[in-house]
Amino acid sequence: MRFHIYQSTADNYWVAAFNGWAKGVSGAGYRAEMKKWCKESFGSAENKDINAALRWKDEIMWGEVSFKDKKDLEWFLLRWS
Repeated sequence: MRFHIYQSTADNYWVAAFNGWAKGVSGAGYRAEMKKWCKESFGSAENKDINAALRWKDEIMWGEVSFKDKKDLEWFLLRWS
């Protein structure tokens, strides 16, 4: 899998945009596994408090995952690259 990393100027999140899946693995299965791992590692991606920033944003369906903290981005990249 290849990643393109950038910092969003709109909301100051670090974004890992990705494409390509491991050979022999379906995209849907890979996305489900990635989402499960992110929830276990970083907590829920659902905003319960409108004033609180999310630790991560679940945009896996569109090929992106966003993180508020660069350390979380690095942890994600170590796992998935």
